[in-house]
Amino acid sequence: MARRWLVEGGARLVTLTGPPGIGKTSLAIALALDLLDHVADGVRFVDLAAVVDPGLVAVTIGDALAVRSASRRRPLERLIEHLYDRQMLLVLDNFEQALRAAPLVGQMLAACPKLRIVVTSRAPLRLRWEQELLVSPLALPDLGRATTPSELAQAPAVALFAERAQAVRHDFALGPGNARAVAELCVRLDGLPLAIELAAARTRL
Repeated sequence: MARRWLVEGGARLVTLTGPPGIGKTSLAIALALDLLDHVADGVRFVDLAAVVDPGLVAVTIGDALAVRSASRRRPLERLIEHLYDRQMLLVLDNFEQALRAAPLVGQMLAACPKLRIVVTSRAPLRLRWEQELLVSPLALPDLGRATTPSELAQAPAVALFAERAQAVRHDFALGPGNARAVAELCVRLDGLPLAIELAAARTRL
């Protein structure tokens, strides 16, 4: 849906929202890679996880874009000058750390007509350009109906566990001896991708 908004719908700002560990960053990266052929000046990823001062958001984006200037102009002005005629996609990750800087994103979009932005955040930015997509947990198995390993493996949460477990332990395979336990674990983890990946990584132990 997010891809359709950006490519076919002309959306300028898509915000992926959801709780921590739901997979917002992974989805944003996959979306950016998928859109590489649609943005002439490329994609830039900006991690804002460590930015708690809204006043540093423009500086952090500028650093990621290698915007340098000896002038005394404000960071936002330098950013707009750099991005004005560029057809670029910016991915702003972990924006919830500095939600008060949301107006800055609006100013960038207003001044740079070819710019598109994908944001990951626990809460929307509430800007007029914004299309919000709530990222949901992975679908879980129905423990009351699915009984065989193959039936349990059809659930995306279980499939993700198996994939990540095999990455750290090549002999791992879902079978009668472990499929039910894996499925129950995924249910207890509420289908959160990051939690499932962390649990799967421990299969080497």
